[in-house]
Amino acid sequence: MPERSPAPALVRPRGHEEVVAGLAASARQGTLPHALLFTGEEGIGKFRAALWLAATLLCDRGGSSPCLECGPCLRVLRGSHADVFVVDHQAHGQNAITVDFIAARESRSREAYQGPPVEAFLALRAAEGRGKFVIVREAEAMLEEAQNAFLKTLEEPRPGVHILLECSSPGSLLATVRSRVVSVGLDSPGPDACAQILLDGEVLGAGGDREELDALVRLAGGSPGLALRLQARSAPRMQALIGAAFCGERSR
Repeated sequence: MPERSPAPALVRPRGHEEVVAGLAASARQGTLPHALLFTGEEGIGKFRAALWLAATLLCDRGGSSPCLECGPCLRVLRGSHADVFVVDHQAHGQNAITVDFIAARESRSREAYQGPPVEAFLALRAAEGRGKFVIVREAEAMLEEAQNAFLKTLEEPRPGVHILLECSSPGSLLATVRSRVVSVGLDSPGPDACAQILLDGEVLGAGGDREELDALVRLAGGSPGLALRLQARSAPRMQALIGAAFCGERSR
């Protein structure tokens, strides 16, 4: 399985800025729930929205979005902020989020995740005094043992700790987990916005063929992230070849 870079990408969550700004305002008023679950279709920017919210609340300027220039923002950009812990199993070459990501165990195989667990991160005080953030990417990949271990964190929230999960299939989470988080539904940006995101080069290089771009948007149902994965697999080209075969045409 290809690994993602362990450093998260802090990119503006196109189409979700207003939702994030509203959540940030709630946090500053002291009314934001300690645990949120960002839900929606695959590849629409749920992880980006979660990371953007964390950066917004850590930003020195205290605005409705991160300034991307202050020290805390730059540390989030580099993936080196001491108060942000991202659980991303694919970044570590793992097929699932095992209990090793959540809690320390006496022994684990060489193939298992070898980094610090959420438990160890939360045992430390916030380095910069604006709270601590645990972001779980693709929470649907969390195994049952890991979810049960995570329940302690959800059931006993600590002051200043924010738990942000993102998930494309919340039904895969245990009912006990779902009952302890507040769901935040995010909509797909839609075909037009998806195409613009790709053209802007945030997901797909702007030099791509427009016909291929339209095909990607159509195949991905307006999801930029899914469009990127389909593009990597040459999906539009394959679709054209299959279509030509069904029509009895020869590819040139």
